[in-house]
Amino acid sequence: VILTTSGVFLTDSVVCALSQENQILGPPVLRRQELWEIERNLLQLGMRKLSVKGKPSVSTTAMAQLGSNVERHQTERLATGPEASRAQTQTDNIAASPEPSTPPSPSGQRGARQIVAEVYDYRDDAQTEASLHRALLREISKTAKELAGVSLTDQQAERELVWLRKHPLVEEKVSHAEETDALGRQRISKRITLNLPPTVVEEWSQRLQASRYAHYWGYLYGTSGTLGIWLVGLLLLAKLDRWTGGYRRGAIIFFGGGILLALTVALWLSVYIAYLA
Repeated sequence: VILTTSGVFLTDSVVCALSQENQILGPPVLRRQELWEIERNLLQLGMRKLSVKGKPSVSTTAMAQLGSNVERHQTERLATGPEASRAQTQTDNIAASPEPSTPPSPSGQRGARQIVAEVYDYRDDAQTEASLHRALLREISKTAKELAGVSLTDQQAERELVWLRKHPLVEEKVSHAEETDALGRQRISKRITLNLPPTVVEEWSQRLQASRYAHYWGYLYGTSGTLGIWLVGLLLLAKLDRWTGGYRRGAIIFFGGGILLALTVALWLSVYIAYLA
């Protein structure tokens, strides 16, 4: 007779039957884990081997007790075994893992822009300042191309730079550094940084788009006006030449051509001031 951990006695016949069922070989003294396996297999064999049909027996009560003990042993093993440790470790890792974050933009705000111009020289004089200014104009033209698809001339880039510097939300930083190259010479680096917040970027994009449309309409008005002036002028000159009988043709061409040229210049000057400046 063997006493299991659940307090149930197993006879030699039951142990032999279980040993044959699960091929349990070894000494009579069973370990704790083996006894758990015996209790589980005893449940699987059913009460037909240990009870009388239609009448509950002591073995039936033992089976019920075995079932409750097996469930309790499995619960304890899951709560204290390696599976619980692995589950707890995974939970801790999930709780400790940081949430993915979006990398900040250069100025710390989404949609912001930075315009950076930098030059290197071996002296700090007016020529270095002029080179830095030209580099800044190139960066402004490049940024305007990216934002609105507008190609700026140097004069237009200069106008946009003045507008950006006058804007109260634009932050301008100027840095100056000196370093020694491999030959022991002092090299100077100067940098200008314009930080544009998202509101300024949006406002500047709209300004560039409006400038683009203004250029389009300006060239359209100038071209159509020039064609109209010369077409009407030539018709009037031809009619005047016919009215004079061709005797004043030289004077008509000279003075009439001068008048048409003056009108064309005046037209493009007004178009430049209104749309292209």
